Amino acid sequence: MEKLLFDKGYKYIILLFAVALGFFTISYTGFPQTESMTLVKQFLFVAIPVVTWLILSKKSFLALFHTLTLKGIFKAILGTIIIYGASFILGVIYQFSTNFSARPNPITTSSIPWYGWIMNYFQLFGEEILTVAFLLAIFALVSKFLGYRASIIIASILSALIFSAAHYWTYGSLIHPLLLLTIPRLGFTFIFLKAEKKPSIVSSWITHSLFDSISFIIGSFL
Repeated sequence: MEKLLFDKGYKYIILLFAVALGFFTISYTGFPQTESMTLVKQFLFVAIPVVTWLILSKKSFLALFHTLTLKGIFKAILGTIIIYGASFILGVIYQFSTNFSARPNPITTSSIPWYGWIMNYFQLFGEEILTVAFLLAIFALVSKFLGYRASIIIASILSALIFSAAHYWTYGSLIHPLLLLTIPRLGFTFIFLKAEKKPSIVSSWITHSLFDSISFIIGSFL
């Protein structure tokens, strides 16, 4: 975890600004609603924070990519099954306990060309970057006052809530993503921290991609 941290506090502010700018490009509806513009927005969503991170600290960015192992990949796949199972149960409870109906994810209700799917997985990597950026910034701040374990728990929860809230524009609701996406996001973060001996963003990206793939496939038949 230490290799991921910046040597100067102001660098977290710059990184979070880059993340916010990238998020603005993908969520702003004032741009032309065309396939090519969607691809550009997805690219910028990932590229802006990645390039910024590399400029701020190449060492920190490269530390995100811990070497994958078969054991780690197995944990990522197993984690997907467990996280999806928990999410499914939570979703069923939520659906039967409320009359609220959220707008479905547009991916499950539209026809997407093959390159669109590639960019969607690319976008998921950007979502991992977004979450980890907030995770590190919050951890760096909280760890000044608390121990490692308490700091990582608080950072994981807060970054998961931020990740969930960021899906407001996708679902047209804040309650839906906060209730149904926070638990899966905590699972992805756990995989990021624990699948390998050191934090691995590729591990959490694998789990996130598999989770969304299952959700999209099942959602397209419902």
